[in-house]
Amino acid sequence: MTTAPLRTLARDFEELGDRTQALRAQQLHTALQEKAWDRVSARLNQARLEREDGQLAQAVQTLATLREILAAPGTTPCVSGKA
Repeated sequence: MTTAPLRTLARDFEELGDRTQALRAQQLHTALQEKAWDRVSARLNQARLEREDGQLAQAVQTLATLREILAAPGTTPCVSGKA
């Protein structure tokens, strides 16, 4: 499944200054990632958007999930915090 349109949508919302909608699109994009590298990349972007949107607790949780992915890249499912 191609998820590029969701990532593009997230970027477009971010460029328009709507971080909340950018974060929603990024969360959907993150939830659909299958490969460990893609999950790591998507989680980093999601945590950045959460931090910039003032959702610090959620950003910390996203980064904790990122640590789990890095610890066992082949076994950790993509668990979406809030999509």
